Amino acid sequence: MIEREAKAAAKVQGLFDRLPSEIFRPLAAPNRERYWRLLVRLNDLCFGPDAPGGMEEGLLHGQVTAQIEDALTEEDGWREERESAATPLNIQANMVLSTLVESGWLKEERRGVRRLVRMSPTVQKFLEMLKRFGEEGPMFVAGKVQVIYTQLQAIAKNPKDQAHAFQEVSEQAQSLISMLNGTAARVREVMDQLRLSMETPEFVEGFFAEYVANLFLKDYQSLRTDNHPLRFRHDIVLIARSLRDVSESREALLVWYRANYPRKPGHEVEAIFERDVARLLRFDEVERYLDRLDDAVSTATRQALSFLHYRLRSQGKIDRLINLSVDAVLESHEQNRPMGWTFGGGVLFTEQGLRPPKAPKEKPKANLIRRPKMTDEQIAASKLRQAMTLSRRVTKEDIDYYINESVKPGQTCHAESMPIVSVRQLSLFLALSRAAFLSTRRRDVKDQENAPLLAMLSHVEFITEPGFMENDLLSVRKFSVRRKTKDAS
Repeated sequence: MIEREAKAAAKVQGLFDRLPSEIFRPLAAPNRERYWRLLVRLNDLCFGPDAPGGMEEGLLHGQVTAQIEDALTEEDGWREERESAATPLNIQANMVLSTLVESGWLKEERRGVRRLVRMSPTVQKFLEMLKRFGEEGPMFVAGKVQVIYTQLQAIAKNPKDQAHAFQEVSEQAQSLISMLNGTAARVREVMDQLRLSMETPEFVEGFFAEYVANLFLKDYQSLRTDNHPLRFRHDIVLIARSLRDVSESREALLVWYRANYPRKPGHEVEAIFERDVARLLRFDEVERYLDRLDDAVSTATRQALSFLHYRLRSQGKIDRLINLSVDAVLESHEQNRPMGWTFGGGVLFTEQGLRPPKAPKEKPKANLIRRPKMTDEQIAASKLRQAMTLSRRVTKEDIDYYINESVKPGQTCHAESMPIVSVRQLSLFLALSRAAFLSTRRRDVKDQENAPLLAMLSHVEFITEPGFMENDLLSVRKFSVRRKTKDAS
């Protein structure tokens, strides 16, 4: 049994775990505004804390329907879809009461021959919260900050006896910071609503009557002054940190948290305490919220002044001229005399007098990119040039293949013995002749490494000989090529 209660207490309750599931049905009906005013009326006169004294178990059914009949009489157009125009007033009141009972706003019970109607404490508290939200006006920041600072001072002096007030202070700080954080966005919403009004007088009235000082923060103009209680925000942060970090104060507050959260383990209780401290530490960010609010107010002011300037310059003269023209037309009609126009003679509006329309410009057509078609001769010449280029190309792979055909590893081959049959072999032979010539000029190893041709033939040793080798194609100095063995390399 105890374990079941602990699990039920540990379960996080949702909105409809506390409220009836159909409670929002009247507030979403076509008569939602009338239902809301009726609920507020019943709370004030029948069920609320300020209502006249009644029975503890509830009010009689007839007393509640009488209040509903008065509300139906005062408001025109209250009729549900299931009702007709000839439905008597008392039946309409009973049907409205039945709707409120079915949706969970009210509870009806029979005690003997009496039918009693009452409102549950949870629903009444929910109604009070909605009423406060609907009637919320401009807020005084100074008073809230002063209360938070004063209560924190009292808690710091006597943490043991004032521990119960710490959570309440943290909730007040959370509410204040959230309000400051959201005010900038609400200023923009007001400006968006005002811009929907196309009449200048309505815009002026809304801008000066529903602006920040009268809609959100009553003491907005004094927020930045030296005498505003927000100057205590750094003291609030210091006190909150001391209550968290000083062992005596922390333990005194945790004793209260453990006593009021008995079913939660120790680490969860400390997490709740840290959460409440973090809410107070957010006073460090107040300056950022105020800067954001100042930016929003400055932007809204500039937009309003630009809007008013445009309206005064663009429409005032046109409205006056239109009014003068209308008066002149009416006066001419009453006196039966022709009007004098500043336009030229003839018909005022004719098809010939209108400006001719602009001829649409044709979009320029994009020229297609045509690839010229090569003739057979051009194709043959292109392939011949490619073959000539490939025949004269000397790469490391080509020259290695040419040497491997003529010289075996560790042996020496004279230049006269190397085959020169094609243009390709001739190009490779000339490359070897040049490499042999460079090898005699570059004795330094570093110089040989800097020569690309010698670096490509590092596995070959060149030996120059006296005299020249001549044949039908060329005449070069005699040289020999020796392939180095792997051990030598």
